[in-house]
Amino acid sequence: LTFYCSEGRPIYIEYSKSDHTPFDKVVPIFNASVMPFTQLDPIKPAEFRYCGGRWLLIHDYIKMSMHKEDDSSDCGSWLLRSQPYSGFDLGGAPGSWQIWEGEILPTDVSL
Repeated sequence: LTFYCSEGRPIYIEYSKSDHTPFDKVVPIFNASVMPFTQLDPIKPAEFRYCGGRWLLIHDYIKMSMHKEDDSSDCGSWLLRSQPYSGFDLGGAPGSWQIWEGEILPTDVSL
């Protein structure tokens, strides 16, 4: 079992919802004669990670901008973020979280 950390706190990595195992890190191999136009990327999981004094939900396939230089955060694109919080317990982050929907909006999160 491998543990990953960000700023001294654990990174929580999404697992498959069907069997509660990690996502595959390699692309499945298909018979090209049966499925000649099939090209898949490995499934990348979402992550909760701590960065810049907040807990963030991030996903490599979902970005706040198509242009990296437009991303104003040192932590990269995020979909959901807590209020500033120095604790180690993801579920202990106080107050409303913020959700990005093309603009930053407040939302309630239950973990």
